[in-house]
Amino acid sequence: MADVPAWYWQVLGAVGGLGLGLFIGAVSRRKPSDPPPTQMQPRPARPAQAAAAPAAAGANGASGGEPRLDATSQRLLERLREANLDLTARLRAATDQHARDLLERSQQQQAEQQRHERQIEELRQTHANELSHLMTDMVEQVDAMQREHVAKLTALQDEIEQLKRISQTIVDPVTLHMGGDMRPAAPPAAPARPRG
Repeated sequence: MADVPAWYWQVLGAVGGLGLGLFIGAVSRRKPSDPPPTQMQPRPARPAQAAAAPAAAGANGASGGEPRLDATSQRLLERLREANLDLTARLRAATDQHARDLLERSQQQQAEQQRHERQIEELRQTHANELSHLMTDMVEQVDAMQREHVAKLTALQDEIEQLKRISQTIVDPVTLHMGGDMRPAAPPAAPARPRG
């Protein structure tokens, strides 16, 4: 018991007092002639005089000590109603604010998603254009290289043909001059001397 803080007892007393006030207010509102709520029976309509009598009795009883307790419970009930209305209004305002926040967040997300999709589409289009440009450049470069290669090959073939012709013109006179016989010529024979 020593570990229990002081505010605990104050809160417990306030809650107990509030519950007691509600209970007394409910009991004082219920008339003794009414049956319990579970055994409610339909009553025949009373004449106006019979209905006016309890009201007069209630007005006469207002001068006793009970009305003070009834007024206290009424004030507590009014405060509870006000607090309930205030809480309901706050809850409604918070719910509306939450719905507005959700709607705004959803709209922001949709706008962000649309912007992201536009950026992706722009990037895809830019990539496709760059790829097409690169492919065109590559085809042109390969075509230029092939043309250059063909031109060099043709030039080399022309040079080879020229070298073949030059080599044939150099070799043919030597072959003609030698008479086709590559053996060295024999020395002239010495003249025969007459016998004397």
